[in-house]
Amino acid sequence: MSNIEADLECDFCNELNGEDNLYWKVAEKYSLPRNRMIYESKNWVIWPTIGAIVPGYVLIVSKRHRISMMDCDKKEIVELESLLKETRRILESIYRMPCIMFEHGGVCGISNKPSCIDHCHLHVLPIREDIYDKIDVDKFKIIEFKSLNEFYKRIKHSGSYLLYQNHKEQFCIMHANTYISQYFRQLIALSEGLPEKWNWRYNYFVENINKTINDINLKLSSSGLDMNLDKW
Repeated sequence: MSNIEADLECDFCNELNGEDNLYWKVAEKYSLPRNRMIYESKNWVIWPTIGAIVPGYVLIVSKRHRISMMDCDKKEIVELESLLKETRRILESIYRMPCIMFEHGGVCGISNKPSCIDHCHLHVLPIREDIYDKIDVDKFKIIEFKSLNEFYKRIKHSGSYLLYQNHKEQFCIMHANTYISQYFRQLIALSEGLPEKWNWRYNYFVENINKTINDINLKLSSSGLDMNLDKW
């Protein structure tokens, strides 16, 4: 895989380019597949996340080094819009529950950025409870959108932000003066009855990583599908 805009200090870029990275260390220690990629398109890859609080928890990751979705170009956003919809569809068909999506969007050089890794990645996961109802709305300025394309056009270069898509596939962006680390993950962990397990750096959820890979591969093989996006 070629990634001509890689950041030498970025763990995701290292993994995309076949260089030492955190996931390889976790995979070696816990006997996980060294290659966790589930799907690759022109500009994006999908893989299960370290810290998969629930089975089916995946990341959509930009192949080029982008700080956040707001750092992407229009072609990448158009592709991402379709990929997100299809990712939700296949996860919902496997796990029989609706999905949510979120991004902790940061901007390079911003001290209060809400992201943990400065490389564009969207979290997508099936979950029974829509955690939107748990968000402390008094702390955020919230703007609603109908699509990623609309979000991208209206909020371009807006600084740090939180992006959320609910069970009904509606989007909203949230701004605040300061951000809580892994805010949505904290709400997910609380919803799943695991309030102390939100931090992916200390809680890998290895069983869920493995289950996600196996569940999706089984779905694709039993359906006679390949990893062509048009067939998802």
